[in-house]
Amino acid sequence: MFWLITQTSKGYEINKFKSSVEAKGWGFKVIELEKLIVSVINNQILFDYQGIELNKPDYALFWRGCKTSNLEAQLYNYLKGHSTVILNQVNESVLFSNKFNFLINNYQLQTIDSIKLRANQVISNINIIEKRLGYPVVLKSDIGSGGQGIYKLNNQIDLLALVENIDLLDSNYHFHLQKYIEYETDIRVYVVGGKRYFMKRENDQSFKANYFQGAQLSKYQSSLEIEQFVDKICQQFKSKILGIDLLIVGTEIYLTEINSAPGFKGIETVYEDLNIAKVIIEEFDAQNKRNRNFN
Repeated sequence: MFWLITQTSKGYEINKFKSSVEAKGWGFKVIELEKLIVSVINNQILFDYQGIELNKPDYALFWRGCKTSNLEAQLYNYLKGHSTVILNQVNESVLFSNKFNFLINNYQLQTIDSIKLRANQVISNINIIEKRLGYPVVLKSDIGSGGQGIYKLNNQIDLLALVENIDLLDSNYHFHLQKYIEYETDIRVYVVGGKRYFMKRENDQSFKANYFQGAQLSKYQSSLEIEQFVDKICQQFKSKILGIDLLIVGTEIYLTEINSAPGFKGIETVYEDLNIAKVIIEEFDAQNKRNRNFN
């Protein structure tokens, strides 16, 4: 049995995972974590989902992205300790789910200058923002995907106007400000096990180069320097499924984000014969065989 632990039971990626898992002859179950009931009865862990008792899965993929929570670490540790095959590391998923926490815990790779703030802290720190970052700046929600919650602010007036609106809704709204970089190339790298797929993203209408923000996508021929940069990321983090966002400025490479549950509809329009879900499921199968050989 394969559990896909996710935010929703519907969507492009869900359907692709379902067909790829069922093609292997495995059972498939979408688990929305908030609906999973975990009990400890007579020192045994029991699972109930929508009124049905479930057995522990043989395989589990945590695919919640920015919704990853510490609660998942408990489930992850139990399943991992009871021989369920898991490819992504939930402790890393929690780190990646908060964009600033990821930046502050990264010591080996070049990232963009950033300041962590709440809406009610901006006015009192307005001089620090200009001193550290200058303008334009990019405001990014600490959670979010697909280019949502990201704004380019050209000057102090723009920043204060946006923050005032945010403060009216939630004075504790967490975001960070990032130095705006005029980049030459925006790249998304998909890592699945030992396989890598490179995609260039361009958007003439917006500084956001996300697929769902109307970006044009194309295959990208990576350089040795980019390959080595990605090598460092893969060495630093143990998860075998990563979506890595890079900006290229001259000879400089900047890491902007790592995603533990990267959407793959966009890249499958670029690599026409690519089925990311199938590649992931094949990696699960290979990991299971390696585990059996090791034991």
